[in-house]
Amino acid sequence: MGTSPAWIYSTVVTFAQIIFPVQDILLIPPPVIMSFILLGKLLDAVAKGRTSEAIRKINGLQAKTARVIRNGEEQEIPVETYW
Repeated sequence: MGTSPAWIYSTVVTFAQIIFPVQDILLIPPPVIMSFILLGKLLDAVAKGRTSEAIRKINGLQAKTARVIRNGEEQEIPVETYW
């Protein structure tokens, strides 16, 4: 929202120059700022997606059963019942 007015102003000035030619108008900063913001949001979304995928893979590696020794015998029991 903060850079939208600058972008709109740049767009209006760009098209207004066709009708009223004006020199020395700097139009680069608003689009560059918006590009950096959008690029940052894209990189953030990609990083979150990869992190979520990695967490799911790690959870898939979790042991389903545990081997415990009870009364001198080795038993294999589900992890959920052990804790």
